Amino acid sequence: MIEAPTTQERYAAATQSSHLRLDARVTGDADYLIAAGLTKARFGAALMRLQSEWDSSPRRIPRRPTRRDIAWAAQKSLSRGVTKVTKETSEAARQKLEATYQSEVALLSMSLRSLKGVCQHLAIKLLLDGMSNESVTQMVLGWLDQACPFCRGRKLQLAKWSETELSEDVCGGCGGSGERLVAGDVEKAARAYMSECIGYARHEIKEGAHAPG
Repeated sequence: MIEAPTTQERYAAATQSSHLRLDARVTGDADYLIAAGLTKARFGAALMRLQSEWDSSPRRIPRRPTRRDIAWAAQKSLSRGVTKVTKETSEAARQKLEATYQSEVALLSMSLRSLKGVCQHLAIKLLLDGMSNESVTQMVLGWLDQACPFCRGRKLQLAKWSETELSEDVCGGCGGSGERLVAGDVEKAARAYMSECIGYARHEIKEGAHAPG
């Protein structure tokens, strides 16, 4: 049995649709877009729009290169006959990985047009609630992609010097859960607020899309 698409899925599809004619006989993509524009739950609607953009993006949060990453890249870049990693080879590897990281950040930011507005709203909300908002962007990105950034949901560490082979050691970043850890009370509060807002927006959009014309 094929399950009916959720409101989130219908809205995501509508943002990519080229068939936006209104038809009183059926609830179409245009109805979902109009309902989203009219909803009072604007932040929730913005979160839904951001999720839709994320689904169409590279769908990977760039991770700053770690010491392990740099050491692995430096070892891999050694010339034939040279077996010792030097300060110079490590620095060259670090610069190359950092440049790749910055490029990935720029690419992701271009595809997530709603990210800035969502972060600004959440930062103000946390500030009004007397909470620190220094990591709002990372909180929102972590909400979009909840896989552990170290093992990418695999739950195990990679074998030494390998990019694909898994070891038998549990990932230290997530304790073997495969999920990104919530940093603390501020991020927990932020996620709870976002979940509440998006739930309300989904309800309003569904009701609005199916309302009599």
